[in-house]
Amino acid sequence: MRFDDMLPIKNKEYNHVDAWLSTPEVLNLTAHLEPHQGSATQHNPFVETPNYEPNDEPQQQLSIERLTDDFLNVSDCNAAVPKYALSDMVFMIDKPKDAVPLGTEFPIKKLPETCGVDKIVKLFIVKVYSPFQFWFHDADEMPLLNNLTNDMMNFFYSIKKTRWQLTKFFLKPGYICAASYESSWRRARILRELVDDGHSAALVYFVDFGSCEQLSLKDLYFLDKSHAVLGPIALRGTITDVYPLGFHWPAKATRAFKDLVLQREMHGIVREIDKQERIVFLNLMYNSQLMEPNISKLLINDRMAGPSYNYDPKVRVKNYGRRVRYLRELLPTFDMLEAQLFPTPTSEAFEKEFDAIIFSSRFYYDYLPPKLANPFLYELQNALTAWLDKYKKNNQSWRRQMRAKKAEQAKKQRRST
Repeated sequence: MRFDDMLPIKNKEYNHVDAWLSTPEVLNLTAHLEPHQGSATQHNPFVETPNYEPNDEPQQQLSIERLTDDFLNVSDCNAAVPKYALSDMVFMIDKPKDAVPLGTEFPIKKLPETCGVDKIVKLFIVKVYSPFQFWFHDADEMPLLNNLTNDMMNFFYSIKKTRWQLTKFFLKPGYICAASYESSWRRARILRELVDDGHSAALVYFVDFGSCEQLSLKDLYFLDKSHAVLGPIALRGTITDVYPLGFHWPAKATRAFKDLVLQREMHGIVREIDKQERIVFLNLMYNSQLMEPNISKLLINDRMAGPSYNYDPKVRVKNYGRRVRYLRELLPTFDMLEAQLFPTPTSEAFEKEFDAIIFSSRFYYDYLPPKLANPFLYELQNALTAWLDKYKKNNQSWRRQMRAKKAEQAKKQRRST
């Protein structure tokens, strides 16, 4: 018996290697090692064995390599939080208890009472993709937005902001958060995670302003639950009584429209509302009393747009009660723009490529989904396919109604003769 075996246990020097080798994890991992040639028992190379000489055969080398991997796995098991235990629940610890959890969505906000058909609404246009797709604030709801912004500012000034700093785990598409932007605070929805100069970043959509921005992770924060009660304040708008002089709105026409409407108080007569898509169709003007100058007429007079008569009651009667909407009025949808599936700002070349897709009879008449050559646009392709399915159902239903009404009219004519 060795002398150190005779010492009391409390005086023996602790050997962390022996302790590690005796753990169940190591015993389980080393149990599957291949037996050493010429030995009836399995050999653990981490344990000293008298008169043991390693075998240089490739089979034994593979065992050593496998043991090395097992050693790394066991080391990970002894970490504070092993990789296999890094579930969503572990990362949830980083989230303050009063912050919005994953999977939360903003409630759908009712359209303001001022946005009724034939009513005049005072508004501020805050973002423009084209005259057919813009976002605006109802002037009557500006106090709501100001109070929300002030509440968020006071909240983050009164707490330890580092505790509410968003962590990388929460950079998930759809997660709603708070963003520090241009010396103010805004509510945002994560669209996708990005890498900016080696640092974590995200593309976000500002739900109250209709715009998208790329922000660094350090500018993103958890959103307090109290700030997620109110639905998005930005409203979707479309100008009426005009159409683009081309397949899409030329960049020059869109710039002219922006110069006419941005950063100023506007008025609009509500001509129509798409309740399903929550779009307000507006005849825009500066003065609600004089009804002039009318923005649509200004665009027409400057040869930036053509006059549209699709809102005329007589034209609707000819179309059996339906207002025919231009294809570029329908696409890209507001959902595609807000999710940046249709990337903005875009180039004239991309706009022409998009025209070639949606103005193809295979697309809008035969309802055949497109196949985009660019693999990075697969989400747009999926969105167009989903939209086409919905459009097909609505259009076929209208065609059946139209055929039935035509047959009824023809029957009446035959009876009269």
